Amino acid sequence: MTKIYHERQKLYRCGLHALNNALQDSVFTQREFEDACEKLAEMTDFDATNALAWIWNPHRAPLGLGNYDVNVLVFVLQQKGYRTAICYTHTGFNIEVSRLLVGYRCTWFTDLYVYTRLCVFASS
Repeated sequence: MTKIYHERQKLYRCGLHALNNALQDSVFTQREFEDACEKLAEMTDFDATNALAWIWNPHRAPLGLGNYDVNVLVFVLQQKGYRTAICYTHTGFNIEVSRLLVGYRCTWFTDLYVYTRLCVFASS
């Protein structure tokens, strides 16, 4: 019988744990997610490197608690060579999917179907 990999959620890091659970290994770390938040903020906000940047970042909750937005999940997946697509339930999608990540309010689930925004990714 195949052992199932599962990370329990810590703080607001459901996006991190959902990706690792979907990929069935500890592929991503909190540090990678925090670095992605910083890089994304620098790309969109020229003032992102100020003294308060470690507290406030538009892509996560303050003080590194988590609650990463979909841009961070897509960014870290693409850095590891995964193709990503964001789909919405009202438009549907017609692509081959190897893993499905569902965002429902502020929580990320893997391999579930919920009527809300979907982040779909498939390996390259």
